[in-house]
Amino acid sequence: MSKFIISSFKSVGKFVFGTNIKDYSESNFLFEKCADITGWDEYRLDNSLTLYTENGIIISIMCYKDCCLNNYQLIGAEFTHFLQFFNIDLNSLFVERIFIENRNCYQDVYEIDTLGIQIWCEYNVIASVVCFPYVND
Repeated sequence: MSKFIISSFKSVGKFVFGTNIKDYSESNFLFEKCADITGWDEYRLDNSLTLYTENGIIISIMCYKDCCLNNYQLIGAEFTHFLQFFNIDLNSLFVERIFIENRNCYQDVYEIDTLGIQIWCEYNVIASVVCFPYVND
């Protein structure tokens, strides 16, 4: 499988924020109806991506492997190296620690607003990345 290129606030690979999931009918998704308070449905692709939709519109995308931003492979990278590469000050980030039941461990979740992403780290290694479109306040 090829890498998914993140275009901040716009897309992940061929999947564009704000478009209808029906536009990607050729993709072999595993569909899961919303099971929480967000109301978002999930479309999983090859254990690589999960697309979250609201009323059929792509609003968020989570990457689990093979995703790049500015030619930087995110998944599996050391978080401190990521911060250096993108010249981000750790003290400027909001961080939350979340217990991941199916992995029986905690992950640190960092909001990187300037890039439109959320980084999930396990033992200081990037385990997944959530991408968002730009939202006007």
